[in-house]
Amino acid sequence: MCDFCGDQVETVLHAMRDCPLVMPLWLNMVHPNRWMDWRSLWATACHLAWIWRNQERHGINFAAPAAMVMRNVHSYALADQALRSGSNSIRMEHFISWEAPPEGWIRLNTDGSCREDGHIGCGGIIRGRDGEWIGGFAKFVGHG
Repeated sequence: MCDFCGDQVETVLHAMRDCPLVMPLWLNMVHPNRWMDWRSLWATACHLAWIWRNQERHGINFAAPAAMVMRNVHSYALADQALRSGSNSIRMEHFISWEAPPEGWIRLNTDGSCREDGHIGCGGIIRGRDGEWIGGFAKFVGHG
């Protein structure tokens, strides 16, 4: 059983997503009106959620990681952007707004890109009416 909620078997999915201790982390980080690099957000959030759970278990006071995750993701995005541009200047990001689907529907947003070296990729995210995350994907398509 989960040491924190005592309600569910402590599977990896429960410990990292469904436990009431960790669930607010995901609900507060995934903003329905912002597009962000989901891979870096997910990896950073999982790492900090795991540290948080372990430190809570051993009585070490560790602040809830949501704000820390967002700072790390933002720093990662800026550094990645600077490296890709090949210059010392950093471009500003402009967030694309998201619109809720009609009642009873879900929204699938997709995007794709091709780098100068020919690497092609695509990705998408499915959200419900209230912006809740339902599913998503990222795929390396190949070279073109």
